[in-house]
Amino acid sequence: MRFLTGAASHDRFSFKPVTLCAIGDNVFVEGQSDASDRKNCKCWIHVWTLKEGKIVQLREYINTELIVVGPIHDSLWKSQLGKGHSKSLPSLILSV
Repeated sequence: MRFLTGAASHDRFSFKPVTLCAIGDNVFVEGQSDASDRKNCKCWIHVWTLKEGKIVQLREYINTELIVVGPIHDSLWKSQLGKGHSKSLPSLILSV
């Protein structure tokens, strides 16, 4: 909350998209921050849900691996950037 009110300083954070994949009404965008060292680098995934050409939902995952599966549990997409991370990341499975 202190950041939102301007009472706290913040570090610069830049979004660098690396991969983009559309599956049905969902667009998966994976990227990372521009931190110069791996320790402070943040991997992120945005999942945009589109209806009639407009974004109607945004889900964001930070430092999390994501696997997207279809109706018969076939793997449709898997995040890649977390693999080079120095520590273990939580993993999620998203069914579309």
